[in-house]
Amino acid sequence: MTRLMVHVASRGNGFMTDIATWITEATCQAGYEATLVVDTMPRADGDLHVVVAPHEFFTLTDASRSEVAAGLASSILIGTEQPGTTWFEIGAALSARALAVADINLTAVDALRARGIDAVHLPLGAVASMIAPGSSGPRADRAIDVMFMGGLDARRGAALAELAPYLAPHRSEIRCVISDRPLLPGDPGVVLGAEKYARLANTRILLNLHRDNSGRDNAGRDHSASYLEWVRLIEAMANRVVVITEPVDDYGPLIPGAHLLAAPITEMGELLTDMLAQPEQCDAIAEQGFALVTEQMDLAATMGALCERWSAISVSRSSSRLSQRPTRLRPRLPRLSVGRGVFQPFEDLRMRAKASALGEQKFLRALDRTESVLRHGDPDHCEITRSPAITRERAAPKVSVVVTLYNYAGVVAETLHSVAASIDIDYEVLVIDDHSLDDSVNVAREALETHPDLNWTLVARSSNRGLGAARNLGVQMAAGEHVMIIDADNHVYPRCLGALSATLDATPTASATWSILEDFGAQRGLRSAVAWDPRRLCEANYLDAQSMWRRDALIALGGYRDDDDLVYGWEDWDLWLRLAHSGGHAVLHPEILGRYRVHEVSMIALTNLARTQSIRALRDRYPDLPWPAQIAL
Repeated sequence: MTRLMVHVASRGNGFMTDIATWITEATCQAGYEATLVVDTMPRADGDLHVVVAPHEFFTLTDASRSEVAAGLASSILIGTEQPGTTWFEIGAALSARALAVADINLTAVDALRARGIDAVHLPLGAVASMIAPGSSGPRADRAIDVMFMGGLDARRGAALAELAPYLAPHRSEIRCVISDRPLLPGDPGVVLGAEKYARLANTRILLNLHRDNSGRDNAGRDHSASYLEWVRLIEAMANRVVVITEPVDDYGPLIPGAHLLAAPITEMGELLTDMLAQPEQCDAIAEQGFALVTEQMDLAATMGALCERWSAISVSRSSSRLSQRPTRLRPRLPRLSVGRGVFQPFEDLRMRAKASALGEQKFLRALDRTESVLRHGDPDHCEITRSPAITRERAAPKVSVVVTLYNYAGVVAETLHSVAASIDIDYEVLVIDDHSLDDSVNVAREALETHPDLNWTLVARSSNRGLGAARNLGVQMAAGEHVMIIDADNHVYPRCLGALSATLDATPTASATWSILEDFGAQRGLRSAVAWDPRRLCEANYLDAQSMWRRDALIALGGYRDDDDLVYGWEDWDLWLRLAHSGGHAVLHPEILGRYRVHEVSMIALTNLARTQSIRALRDRYPDLPWPAQIAL
């Protein structure tokens, strides 16, 4: 009997190993002998050799070009990528040299056939190992109302930002990854295999959003409207999760309204809300979807038929492939470059410009301090106003919210109202005004006074000291066990404080936590959306300052650096790096519970004048961190 060898790359995406596992399992169920093999080059030995994700397998190998050519000529390739992407283009180039070709998506099959490649469809279906224990239990008991899992790009980020107000009242889990390198088992935030299925079995609704549709194939075709993310859907439906997806041109055997739900982003939020309020309808859709992927979409039957087809391919066809000139096979993987150095002309001029600007700032701050001495006899004089609620006898709050304020009279009231709407937590609000030159103090006071039961303190400094010093003052004055840092132009959703505090309580080894932030204002998207990863942190500061800290841990780290021109504007990045350097860590709370206002310009522009110099200073300060290799400028 024909034996099927299913090949994957250990250095490739772990998701591809999941797919290879399903194919192996289904083939065995069909009555064939099948084995999953890792990092072993196929050869013409009488077995059928199936390579899952050839764009990874043949480009991440250490084999020689001749070995790759021989392996490719003996292989049946299983494509998994969307047309128009770099990964699909690599796989398509390899397909012309292979023994046979299949793809898990009909859209990709059509794209391959348009290039003259005789590709066939391999429709996926559920297998037993995909169905987590407990997935058949009451769906009302599931802890996660809504989940998203997928690579984060600009389109998906903007879509999730639009959906954030609908997600915030519910228990969600937003699992974003950055697809700039293969995602391996154990990588921060990555869930694979049984762990992934268990998460799905605890989820009621899965959101399926298409990736950035700006990519087109070599013929200029945009396939995004017809590409359905089958892997994600099959896994979810096998665990009785209701899928809400963006529309596509072809749903295959799926019937919208029966097996899943479809809506454009503009309507998806209301549909999500309606479905969470109608558990009986959700249960019916979940059961119909489960029956479809476990019965009608029979992967074992599919693999049995394909094994018969592939067994009929003559050995001479494999031999003819060996005589063809091999394709050049080396990947060009996109990588982040912020932490490695970027091209910046006129560096000396930029450094002088930054030094000049900061010199003027220091001069103005010195004038402030002199004036404060003349008026109040103290260079650091502060006027403190407290709410009537503080006079009441009460225990120390669980959370202290520190809002730093400087010349934000137009937006600070929105920020304070969002904080005052917080629920399920005992908290205080400390507003630290860093000697604003506009009406910020009065606006803040008026906004706070509209919440008479709120425990708040307003500190108006008589001299400007800078953002780091303002935050440190708030931390020093905080009475709470946990300290939430918020800038005066950002927002929080009502569940944010309670959820983050609960995450710190549940993760005693973590010094800090943060939620995903919804960008609003000059752009829409997400930030602070991926898990704690010192390696990625050394490449770029992907974490915003809006976060919750254990007060003791923040003080032990020395607080925010407020006396270093080199990290001006990057005080939060310096603090995150210092945490990693100390051996500590923070943890992502995977919900969108905060909002980040995006301005056209900010003080970060001043930091970027001497970007390379600042990065060098951080590398020198924390040399033991996993910095990427430097690129010569």
